[in-house]
Parts: sequence; C-alpha cells; structure tokens
Amino acid sequence: MATQINVSDLIDQQRVGKPHIIMTVCCFVLIFLDGFDTLALGVVAPALSKALNIEKSALGPIFSAGVVGLMLGHFIFGGLADRIDRKYILIACTAGFGITSLLMTTVGSTSGLLVVRFLTGLGLGAALPNTVALLVEYSPRHARATLTATMNTGLAAGAAAGGLVAAWLVPSFGWQSVFYVGGFAPLLILPILMVGLPRSVSLLVLKKRPDAEIARLLTTTFPKLRFEPHSHFRLFDETSGGLPVLKLFGDGRALMTALVWVCFICTYTDLVFLQSWLVIIVNNAGVAVSHSALAAAAFQIGGICGGVSMGLLCDRFGFGRVLGLGFIVTGALMLVIGWAGSSLQLMFAAVFFTGLLFIGGIVCLHVFAGSLYPPSMRSSSLGWAMGVGRFGSIAGPLIGGALIASNLSGVALFAFAAVPSFVTGIVIYAISRFRRLPDYEIARPSLAVGKV
Repeated sequence: MATQINVSDLIDQQRVGKPHIIMTVCCFVLIFLDGFDTLALGVVAPALSKALNIEKSALGPIFSAGVVGLMLGHFIFGGLADRIDRKYILIACTAGFGITSLLMTTVGSTSGLLVVRFLTGLGLGAALPNTVALLVEYSPRHARATLTATMNTGLAAGAAAGGLVAAWLVPSFGWQSVFYVGGFAPLLILPILMVGLPRSVSLLVLKKRPDAEIARLLTTTFPKLRFEPHSHFRLFDETSGGLPVLKLFGDGRALMTALVWVCFICTYTDLVFLQSWLVIIVNNAGVAVSHSALAAAAFQIGGICGGVSMGLLCDRFGFGRVLGLGFIVTGALMLVIGWAGSSLQLMFAAVFFTGLLFIGGIVCLHVFAGSLYPPSMRSSSLGWAMGVGRFGSIAGPLIGGALIASNLSGVALFAFAAVPSFVTGIVIYAISRFRRLPDYEIARPSLAVGKV
C-alpha cells in the first residue's frame, strides 16, 4: 500500500533551517526592489519635472497610473499564480518591472511616462501577494509569521533606500540613474530567484502531478527528507478550478472574506494618509519643518522594527490577540500624536511606536489573511485583498486633503485617523475568535510523513 503523506503536515514538522533562510532572503531581496521601484518616481519627481519641462501638477496622473497598475497586478497575477505557479509568476514580474524601469529612462513625454508607469505597477502588483503566499506555504506554522514578517520589512527598507540612492546619484548623474539601478538590479537577481525559490508543492499536488516529481521537489527543497518508494502526496484541500474571486466567497467564506477586505481597506487608508500628511500635520502643530521630516523617518524606522517583533509575537501568542490589540493601541497612539502638540519627545515616541505597531501589524495582516485560506487560493485571496485595499490607498490622501482643508485641529485629524485602526483591531479579533476553521487547520492526527 502507498504511504499517504499530507504536505501541509510535513512542512509544519520541519525545523527552521537553511532552506527557509534562503527562501526568506530571496523574497526579502525581491520585496526590497519592489519597495525601491514603487517609490522611485516619487523621489526623482522634482528633478524629472525640471529636466523634461513637465509641470509638477502633471505628474499626478502618472502617480495614479502606477497605483492603478499595482491594483490590477494584485487582481490579475494573484489568481494566475494559483493556476500556473508562484515561482514562475514572481520571476516574470521581476523581469517585467526591471525592464519597464529601464524604459523610464527613454521616455520624454507625459503620455509615455503614464504608460510605462502603469506597466511597472502591473509587475510590482504581482510581487507581494505571491512572495507571501510562497513563504506561508513553505514555513512551519510555529515560525510562519516571523519568517514572512521579516521578509515583508524589505518593502520599507527598499523605500528608504530609494531616498538615499536618489540623494547620492541624482545630483551627479541625473534622475535616470535611479531607474537604471531600479531596472538592472531586478534583472541581475533573476538567476538567484530561479535557484533559490522552489515551485509551489501544493499546486503540484492539486494538479495531480506524479508523486516522484513532488518527492523530488521536496527533497531538493529540504535535503534531509527521505520518502518510501510508493509514497503518495495529498492535501486536505484538493479542490481547484473556477473563478478565484468566486471561490473566496464559497464554502462559508463570504463573511470572512468581506471582513478581511474591510481590514485591508482600513489599514491602507490609514497608511497612505500617514505617509502623505504626517509631516504637514505635525508642522502645522508648530513643529519645525526639519523635525517634522524626522517624524516621517521615525515612523518608517518603527515599521522596520515592528515587522520582526510583531511576527515573533504573533507566532507566540496568535494573530487575534497580537494584531487585535496592536491595532487598537495604534489608534490610541494616533490620538497621542495629535495631543502631543510641539512636545518633541512625546511626539517622536508616539510616532515611532505607531510605526512599530501599525506597519508591523500590516505586515502580519498579510500573513494572517493568507493563513485563513487553503493553499489552492492563497495567492488569489491575498491579491484580491490587497487590490481592494488599494481603494483605501486612493481614498487616504483625498480624505486627508479634505480634512486639512477644513482647518481641523491636529487632535481632530488624528482622531479621524484612529477610527480605521480601531475598526481593524476589532474585526481581526472577531475573525480569529468566531470564524469556522477550515478543514486543513482543524486539529487532527498527522498522516505519515517523510523520514528525516
């Protein structure tokens, strides 16, 4: 008789080791370049506007084209990866946004910039949901949040590096130099991704590929594993086919999916609101411009620290408790920022810990959302959640501008910003407390596994 092996159980029983580190580093580098390219246009905008004699106001539609491309990339490539393979989609999207970044150096018109930036957004939109889905798939449950959250800090690190690189290169080599770096770097790492990233073993099982092929992939990824000659690999969730977005609302998942989307809309609204208006609001409260800019840096530094620390806490105490409480405390900290006024010590402390809990919480929210769905729909579930969340990215700056135009006080502005954070915390706790566990997460006797 064939030995039955459940792939999810097998991966959960592995200790964190060299294979996980290699995958995490590869995904971190890819997400780092994603963050770099996403912010590249913003950091060179003044120099580009002057060099091409384009009004700064005309750059607005170009920024929007990138966001629209990003949103469509989430929608399209999440579902496509669940049908083809996450590794191949990641390699293709990396090559895509590398090539389009290089194309940015050749265009000289507003229409050309708009088209190229839209195409760049498409490629970037495929990166985050698929790196999260692939790392969640191969990470043992006891370290899943830590590994994935650590990888996700690459987004903030890449964005910060974009500013540093631009400050160094643009004065001497022009605005094109940033896009040369952002274009050649993804192309240079393609061989590393081809070797360091494994194919999705869950998708091979769902496609009913030969057991020998699945065993070869697992032993290549985890060299210590050994399997009996007649081993048969399976998953508790072995359904595929159908429109990905409809599957997210089937099998009793409709309410859970809707609540997950609420969380992404709320967090993306707050994130872009803070990134867009934090400096201006703090400056309006009487803080010098130089100190206001440092507040933005403190927010990002807190976020980098929060990615790892929040991941460790989620693995130790569970997503519901950590993220639910974390977002509620974040809302309270936003109120403190508003009340701090010109007290620099209190304001900087509140901004730093807001970044730590809020950005760290968003990083872990991706892991939490991916863990709610079976392997056959992880990329599409994350892609749709992030895509829907981008409506919040569009709404955040608009809401902030309208509120500031109303001459509201800093306390009132941050009180408005605190509401989505409070809502997110309550909804996450409710999902983790009351949702019906899918079959693959119910406690069960483990099936036979490979010998280590």
